[in-house]
Amino acid sequence: MTFGRYIQKTRIEFAFFSFHVGMLFLSTHTYLLTCTVWSVGGVQVIVGVYAAALLSQLTRFVETRVERLELASYVDPNTTIVGCQLDFAPFVLAHLHVYFNVYFWFRVIFIHLLPCSALVFLNAALSCAMQTAKRRRQQLLKLNRRQECLRLQVGITALEQRK
Repeated sequence: MTFGRYIQKTRIEFAFFSFHVGMLFLSTHTYLLTCTVWSVGGVQVIVGVYAAALLSQLTRFVETRVERLELASYVDPNTTIVGCQLDFAPFVLAHLHVYFNVYFWFRVIFIHLLPCSALVFLNAALSCAMQTAKRRRQQLLKLNRRQECLRLQVGITALEQRK
């Protein structure tokens, strides 16, 4: 994996995680609605996500090695062409199947399954919080209308008594 692809993957993981952090803050308690990521140690969380992303891809940086390869040209046999050949590192070649099975299952579980499951859970929690807030708002509006009606009735009876 090239460094550019790693940075792109890290940015995607960061965006995904920051969305989770935002959903968590919105769905847990009502007082957290006014909090921001920065006010509760969000910088440490962001640095931790970058560190975890770097550590999860660390072996990919050293699993291959580039070797210089000199070949005779097919066009001009007297000319030597210099190229490169990618080979797996010795520690990967020794346990090729184990290495890739562990790496890809780690990705399936920790990069795909757990974050997607957390997203589903947080979306459900946010939906429940929004429904609860909607019901509470309706109750408050209904209570406010009743109080206004009572005030109007008291005002009307007071006016009638003055006459």
